[in-house]
Amino acid sequence: MITLDIHQTQTYYVYRRLDETSDCLMTDIDRLTNASLEELKQGYVEAADRFTCLCCGEPFEKGIIYPADGRLYEAGRFTRHHIETEHGSVFDYLLSLDKSATGLT
Repeated sequence: MITLDIHQTQTYYVYRRLDETSDCLMTDIDRLTNASLEELKQGYVEAADRFTCLCCGEPFEKGIIYPADGRLYEAGRFTRHHIETEHGSVFDYLLSLDKSATGLT
């Protein structure tokens, strides 16, 4: 039997929360450099339980229906809708980033 005092439990909880939200804690450049070419083209990363926008890091939980513009979207489609409405396109977003960081001209 393993016993944990309150400090060990709180530390574990903090590390667990950081692990669960690691996509949200990344910078724009971190998210982009860690993404595959296919993920860069689509503008989001798909995990087992969520889609994460590469432009802003906003997560969209799978299994949730998101309302927008009088319509209902499942998480994957809403992520694409979010990119279109908030960022224009992935290409536009990449061009708007600091040229020294991305190497794009």
